[in-house]
Amino acid sequence: MGLFTLEDMSFEIDRDDKVEPSLSDMTRAAIHLLHDDNPGGFFVFIENENIDTASHLTDIAALLGDYREFDRAVGLAYEFFKKYPRETLIIVTSDHETGGLGFTRALKELRSVESGNRVAATVDDLKKIQSISLSLRKAAAMLGPHPTAAALDKLMTDSFPGFTLAPDIRDAIIGQQPLSRTLYRDHTANALGMMVANNTQAYWQTSSHTNHPVFVAALGVGAERFRGYLDNADFGKTLKALLEGNQTR
Repeated sequence: MGLFTLEDMSFEIDRDDKVEPSLSDMTRAAIHLLHDDNPGGFFVFIENENIDTASHLTDIAALLGDYREFDRAVGLAYEFFKKYPRETLIIVTSDHETGGLGFTRALKELRSVESGNRVAATVDDLKKIQSISLSLRKAAAMLGPHPTAAALDKLMTDSFPGFTLAPDIRDAIIGQQPLSRTLYRDHTANALGMMVANNTQAYWQTSSHTNHPVFVAALGVGAERFRGYLDNADFGKTLKALLEGNQTR
């Protein structure tokens, strides 16, 4: 057992590698410890909860950082599969979707819906996401429960260079008010998420879970059992049958 924090582990974008291991570090250790000198095989469940948490905070920069880290963990599992293809099953999925994130066309300003007032993301806009160096959770903590105008201006200058903060979003942060009926989980983080969206066209439908179907990828022994559209409650039953050696059930 390895416990590295009393609460949630840091987003990858905020992580201090001298204090906390990465998901790929822990995945590598888990595979090593569970496989070596263990002829009976093993089952390992690897989750990056921060992908969900970042989506609740409508934080695309933190989301992408942890998604990439999850991809590295999947890569380690795939390297293991290549060594033992006849004995390994890898499943990659999610229990639900959060946020309804999408890159979409939007209005530059609310004054008009004419085509000249519409904008889509450019490469430069998307590069702005890569320039963000901290999570919105950390940014909200820096501002505190009662953000001031001066502290907000300093945060924008120091941490979001090139980004513009619209007056309504500024007022929502200082007044600690939700921006909409669906963006309410963290007033400061969700407002900053809308600020990032306004600058990059990466918009969120909600700060909660959605009913969108999620992608499932399966590779190896029994992978054919996970094709098509499945209810997530069936995953446990199918895995149990495979572990019991029932290939046809």
